[in-house]
Amino acid sequence: MARRPLSPRRSIGHALLGVLLALVLTALGASAGLQASTRALMQERAQRQRWEALQHLLNAVEMGPAAAQAWGARPPHLLSDGSPYTLRVQRSSTLSGEPAAGEHYSISLRWTDPAGAEQVLTLRSFWYAAPRLP
Repeated sequence: MARRPLSPRRSIGHALLGVLLALVLTALGASAGLQASTRALMQERAQRQRWEALQHLLNAVEMGPAAAQAWGARPPHLLSDGSPYTLRVQRSSTLSGEPAAGEHYSISLRWTDPAGAEQVLTLRSFWYAAPRLP
C-alpha cells in the first residue's frame, strides 16, 4: 500500500508544530539555566557577605571594647551589597585556661543572607586591662 503525500496544509501544520515544540523546549532549557545562574549568584553573594562580616568583626577586635561598642551603637550599618547588619559587643566570663588580667568580650555580627536566613558570626576576644610593654 503506497502512502499518499501530505497535503500542503498538513505539511505546514507539522512544520509549525515542530517550531512550537522547539520553542517550548528552548524556553524550558533557558529557564533551568537561569535558575542555576541565579542560585550560583546568590551563593557567591552569601559568601561575599560572610567574608565582609568577618572583616568587620576583626576590625572591631582591633579597635578595642570601648570603640567597638560605640561603633556598634551607631545604626544603620550596611554591607557592601546594601544588606543591614548589627554589631553587638558583650562582656563575657573568663573560661578556664584564659588569662585573668584583662577583659573578655564576645563580639557578634548579625545579618540576613540573600535567601532570607539570619546569619550570626561571633568571636570571643580578649583585651588586656593595661597596655603590654614591648
